[in-house]
Amino acid sequence: MVEVARQRTVHLPNVTCSEADMCDLSAFSSSSLDAVVCCYGLMFASDQPRALGEAFRVLRPGGTLITTYWVRLRMLGVAKVVMNGVFDGHPPPLPPQNPINLAPPGVFNALATGAGFTLVQSSEGPGEGYPMDLGEDEDDQLKLATFASRALIEEHDPAPHPKSTAAFEVARREFFRPPGEGDVPPGSMRGATFVHGNRFALAVLRKPAGGIMGV
Repeated sequence: MVEVARQRTVHLPNVTCSEADMCDLSAFSSSSLDAVVCCYGLMFASDQPRALGEAFRVLRPGGTLITTYWVRLRMLGVAKVVMNGVFDGHPPPLPPQNPINLAPPGVFNALATGAGFTLVQSSEGPGEGYPMDLGEDEDDQLKLATFASRALIEEHDPAPHPKSTAAFEVARREFFRPPGEGDVPPGSMRGATFVHGNRFALAVLRKPAGGIMGV
């Protein structure tokens, strides 16, 4: 991914592409950046307060952090059906690092203000939600829909995955929608691969002028 980004920005002299741990941005000097963008990533940070603290540290006073996170991910309903099938109706809970761990009211705002940020804007996606396209291949659809619990599925329902495959067929009928129904992206020629009703939040945070350093 980083290499692709390098290739696409090779003509931009002011762009550098590199890989970094969001919990350790030591490659960047304190107060050196005007903006930080984190799309659908903070949910998976091993230490969310530290990740936000690092973003705060590298931003200049008055700098901006723009981030998105899921507040409703209906795709997890697919995963729940599959996990029920694999574990005979008694699935384990989601791991702490999961796509909706920032969804409960107040959780994200508390983390942001705790890191020293001021909340400038917070809004949720419009309409009935973001339609998630899982592609055409059924095996890929299953893997994408259950990525948060993939290791457990592989352990308890090894290849050829009879339990998860059977449960996924049930989930497909409940959650997937064919093109032409609802807000499927215009021009799509794919099959019944869309999970609708996913909803994200967009937050714009600012580092106050003269603010204290993040943790």
